[in-house]
Amino acid sequence: MATHPDRFAGISYTWPGGEPVGPIGPDFDVAQVVLVGTVLDPVAAERELRPVFGGRNLCVTRVPFSEAELAGVRRGLAPADQPAGRGSLQPGVYLIVTHEFAGRVLVGVVVVDGGMYRRLIDADGGRGIIDVQAVARPVG
Repeated sequence: MATHPDRFAGISYTWPGGEPVGPIGPDFDVAQVVLVGTVLDPVAAERELRPVFGGRNLCVTRVPFSEAELAGVRRGLAPADQPAGRGSLQPGVYLIVTHEFAGRVLVGVVVVDGGMYRRLIDADGGRGIIDVQAVARPVG
């Protein structure tokens, strides 16, 4: 999926019967479900991914935005002189969490003022991807 960020977003593993405890044995994969998000038709994407995941339980679901689109939003939140990544947030931004299956990027900011609001709008590109969580708002 990393080779096609324009087509996929999100991979998650779950165990419908509860997460296994104890040593991993031969039945470990039997009860495991792999969830993959795609912006493509889920049936077509599942056919493409089935050989990659073999006999595992695979669930492919449609997501609103690809990893490439979400990464573009995250890059827009990094300072212009630094690549997006851990420890490279714009001043005033303390948290960025991507929810691939929801197609959202949660951005924690210290204060939402006019300048911060414009930076968030620019990063989002008007797509409604960013959810803002502010610690404070200006008074007055």
